[in-house]
Amino acid sequence: MESTNSPKEKPGISGQVRLLTPSETESLLRDMRESSAWMRAELKRQREQKEARGTILAEQRHRRGYEQHPVGMDEFSVWENEQVWGDE
Repeated sequence: MESTNSPKEKPGISGQVRLLTPSETESLLRDMRESSAWMRAELKRQREQKEARGTILAEQRHRRGYEQHPVGMDEFSVWENEQVWGDE
């Protein structure tokens, strides 16, 4: 049994192109706008979640660092003479 379709043709689909009706075009454009809006909102939500996780992770790393290496009593006193507080 030989097939008369070429390798690129799909059975049951003609090679003819049909223009969309105005209502089909409007429906397609509406679907595309809704999909685009949904994707922008989803990307924004994921970016915000990623940024929030990054901030939380950085804070946790800083906290662990200070717990492992606490600030010494004289660690910043070297700079006290350099600081200007405005009331002096």
